[in-house]
Amino acid sequence: TFCLPHLVRFKVMPSIEELKKLIKSHEVKIDDAEQEVANEPNKKKKKDLENALKKLQNDEKYLKAKEEVKAAEAQAQKEAERAALNGKAADKKADAKGKKKEETKAAPKVDAKVDEATFKEIDEAFAASGKDAAEKKATA
Repeated sequence: TFCLPHLVRFKVMPSIEELKKLIKSHEVKIDDAEQEVANEPNKKKKKDLENALKKLQNDEKYLKAKEEVKAAEAQAQKEAERAALNGKAADKKADAKGKKKEETKAAPKVDAKVDEATFKEIDEAFAASGKDAAEKKATA
């Protein structure tokens, strides 16, 4: 028979959400312990509570979970930045191809007939001042 003790100890890694829940509940315990230390008048009991608080703050599972969440968030941020950069690069390539296609096509001609009266109206609207100036400028 084969004995593989290292496989027996192997557990499935908890998800980031589970780790965050663990961290949050542990931080609540730490906060409660801090409140107990602050409210305890007896020096002997206060010292014991401070030692318990230090144990909570230096708990191996808590520190490891905190480290894993931080690493996972950093990795997620890097992946998001890479995706954004890859997206920008793809957009630039698409824009370059689009510009080349636009250059090959002729711009449609617009038939616009503008006479002296239209220019005069526009000039008056921009030169106007007072209450009605904003309305005239908007319509010009």
